[in-house]
Amino acid sequence: MPEFKGPKFSASRLAKWLGRRLEQTVSTRPGTYVFETPPFIARQTVRNRKTGARTRFLIRSKNDLSIAKQIFASEDYRVDRLARFADIRARYEAILASGQVPLIVDCGGNIGLSSLYFSEHFPEARIVVVEPDDANFAVLSDNCRGRNIIPVQAGISSESRRGRVVDVGRGSAAFQVEADPEGDLAFVTVPEILSTHGAGAAPFLIKIDIEGFEQDLFSKPSPWFDDFYLAIIELHDWMMPGQARSGNFLKAVAPLNRDFLHINENIFSISNRRPAA
Repeated sequence: MPEFKGPKFSASRLAKWLGRRLEQTVSTRPGTYVFETPPFIARQTVRNRKTGARTRFLIRSKNDLSIAKQIFASEDYRVDRLARFADIRARYEAILASGQVPLIVDCGGNIGLSSLYFSEHFPEARIVVVEPDDANFAVLSDNCRGRNIIPVQAGISSESRRGRVVDVGRGSAAFQVEADPEGDLAFVTVPEILSTHGAGAAPFLIKIDIEGFEQDLFSKPSPWFDDFYLAIIELHDWMMPGQARSGNFLKAVAPLNRDFLHINENIFSISNRRPAA
């Protein structure tokens, strides 16, 4: 198990956590998930207040804890708040009714928490999660074991080639990748993911959070994007000002018949074709 470098135990931290738990209990808007484990414990448990389901995962640091809060407390990837959730759900059910499996591709999986979230909300889906960094991938593999999740250690790119992970000093959730013919990291394409892991499945949802490398991902024709009924992408112009990192994405999606909604850090894109088509 990786060394835990998260918040240290203290009576004040425990009291603050217990206070938040009490506040959630009496709140009229308590949120879907409750963190049942104090933040200074490496093995975390969150409980879905609506279903009672518990999700358990390993964290190593404050950085990991922050990601966990984004996904389970803030629910950054929550889709049932969208006006078109009924369409999204109908597409999911239509894939199942056709005898296929809904396929979710999670690009930039970090330690696997977004995939765990998708696994709970779309339990009959097949999830392929792509993460390039060695340490993140080891924790991701532990967290996703026994689930409907296939971990793939690679970078996601517009073409197959070699590259490497770059630590830019923003923590383990912000590692970047770059092309390098001598690098030790394999890059794969979305079509390769679909070819390798898509047998008996139909593209349903793709999540893309690859720390600015979306500039490369969409630098070549990307017809695969419109195959996914729902897409969630974080763009990184805010992090890399003056580089137009979102430009290739915007050019690729402009001709498509899709809705686009900007919520917090993410853009949600929903196809306008009929859900059952």
